[in-house]
Amino acid sequence: MHLKFWTRSFSLATAAVLLVASCRVQKVPTTTDLPETVTYTAHVRPIIDASCGTKCHSAAKKAAGIDLSHYEGVKDEGTNGKMLAAIQHLEGAERMPRLAPKLDDHSISLIMAWVNGGGLE
Repeated sequence: MHLKFWTRSFSLATAAVLLVASCRVQKVPTTTDLPETVTYTAHVRPIIDASCGTKCHSAAKKAAGIDLSHYEGVKDEGTNGKMLAAIQHLEGAERMPRLAPKLDDHSISLIMAWVNGGGLE
């Protein structure tokens, strides 16, 4: 009976630890985590260059006719809504970047803030 008690207690404790660990919530950036003013040069260009603008959507390659190697190209794609849907992996959108993992939440939030802020250079 003593062994049965300890086995049951250990099982319950293990289950509790696993339950708490599985309930951990990943912190999603809020607007307070973002700079007051998001600009292409300071915030968006480094993300685009690392993920798209110097790879598939460069001036030389222009995958799907999209050139993200310069401000005007990124602003055009950002304001038409397709880029935001693609980087968020929304249903019905072609997920981007195609050959790499989805952008992290902070990068997506920065690009969204940039577009919503008027796409400042």
